[in-house]
Amino acid sequence: RTEEAYGYLSKALDIGDKAGHQKVVGYACTWLTWVCAELGLFDDGIGFGERAQTIAESFASDQYLYFKSLGGLCYINFCKGDTNRIFEGAKRLLEYGERNANNRSKVLGHWMEGFGHLLVGNMKSSRERCEKAMEVALDPAYPEFPKATLGMAYMFENQFQEAEKILKSSLNFSEKHGMGQISVISQCFLSPILIAKGDMKQGAELLEEARKTMLKNGRKVWYALSEHFLGEMNLQIATGPKPALS
Repeated sequence: RTEEAYGYLSKALDIGDKAGHQKVVGYACTWLTWVCAELGLFDDGIGFGERAQTIAESFASDQYLYFKSLGGLCYINFCKGDTNRIFEGAKRLLEYGERNANNRSKVLGHWMEGFGHLLVGNMKSSRERCEKAMEVALDPAYPEFPKATLGMAYMFENQFQEAEKILKSSLNFSEKHGMGQISVISQCFLSPILIAKGDMKQGAELLEEARKTMLKNGRKVWYALSEHFLGEMNLQIATGPKPALS
């Protein structure tokens, strides 16, 4: 519910600013970075992320504030398609995680590397980085983020059987535990796989459901990708071989 999150976080930031409470400001900016990425507010999001990074310097013991805002900046650069900055940020996340024995920072670092390789079309390296991110994770939620990206990498390589298994696992976990941020993305990528397998009805319904959810919540980047999927499907139907009468 991205647009709702933006409203609440903006209020939190205003309260933090008025109270002069830098940690409140830092946390609001950290999460606004992630939210702005999905809303397509890239310049605003980068501004929030950089502000959070500056504030994090004053709270050295609060590791979350540092690595989570840095991860958000990497995510924005994924949404923008800026691979150089993704890899640069991912390297910093991995170094920070190693230096501070922070496994979550390592998870984000490997995951963001996976996103970077995904963008340049190196699906093998993307899979390896996502698998590494899942391997180093110590809590149950964090592996689900790179798992969804792993499913994407398999799908883009047309390895539909493996992609379907991973994305269904991701969808089941995220729906069970209320992680809607991941479940709708898993739906979006699972739908063309089902259609490619011949299950047109279920695949089309799943895509339409995901698109409605994304549009309702202002998740513009992922909605744009769903438009691409829909266009590709319609193009193949229109230009493909004439189907048999059955």
